[in-house]
Amino acid sequence: MANNWRLMLQLLPLYLSLYHLFQVPQIVILVLHLFCGEDFTYDLNSLEQDPKPVVELLKATESERGNWMMVGAHYRRIGNTRAAISVIETLISFMTAQGVAEGDLKPAFLLLSGCETDMAKRVKSVRPSDAEGHYQRSQRLLQKVYGTFAESQQSRRVSISRPLHSVQPQQVPHSISINDTIPNEGSPINARLERELRSWRKERDEQSTLLAELRAAKRKLEDDFTYECRSRRRLLRDFDDLQKELGNARKMEDHALSQVKREVDARRKAEEVAWTEKGMRQELQHLFEQYTTTSLGEFINTMKSEE
Repeated sequence: MANNWRLMLQLLPLYLSLYHLFQVPQIVILVLHLFCGEDFTYDLNSLEQDPKPVVELLKATESERGNWMMVGAHYRRIGNTRAAISVIETLISFMTAQGVAEGDLKPAFLLLSGCETDMAKRVKSVRPSDAEGHYQRSQRLLQKVYGTFAESQQSRRVSISRPLHSVQPQQVPHSISINDTIPNEGSPINARLERELRSWRKERDEQSTLLAELRAAKRKLEDDFTYECRSRRRLLRDFDDLQKELGNARKMEDHALSQVKREVDARRKAEEVAWTEKGMRQELQHLFEQYTTTSLGEFINTMKSEE
């Protein structure tokens, strides 16, 4: 459980960096608690400005340190630094009362130190004295995590404050006095610092690799998005051209229909004229036949009378 908590804290700066990188507008983090034998989740975005209710909830459920840290980090992320300090201080006192050593609470001290630094930056321009107090508290918290060089600092102050004329010639050291202030290579402090430095370098390399992969994926998504936009614009242009062609085709269809109607009307009129002319021709032919028959009868009668 302690390893999971440390891993969660190590991933917390990466989470914050990714949050600023992609500019996520709102992130919901669900914290799992155990209460009366049942699990339930809690939406951190619904937290109140006053941290007392969630602190009492964490106490009542005897939540693990990771949940406390997530609540404090959320308060710090939204800018409520005082609430974050209250949550982490309550975590330290609560865990200390349960017999947890301060060495196992280093992530909490680190987060609390960062909150004190945020408070100092916030009030630095308004109340410099309060900012100095926050900086000092942040320094003391960091000293709880990384330790202090009290002995080396004391020896350095003694060597600096001692006047040169008080040192006898045979007492002058052959080496430079600054070497006395540097921890030996085999000292526990130096070994611990080297381990911390290797750990942070490894974490930095992992985060750099992950960030490079995320940037490559982001560039790929941007390229895909650009290609999709170009395809969409091309399809829109094709759609507009098809709409214009459809409009022209409909105009031609209307023109053709109107022309067919005109031709039908003209044909109907021509047929009517033809029928009229045919009737008139038949009538004239009938009258001509009647006239011809009558004239021929009269001619025959005239010839007979002359004979």
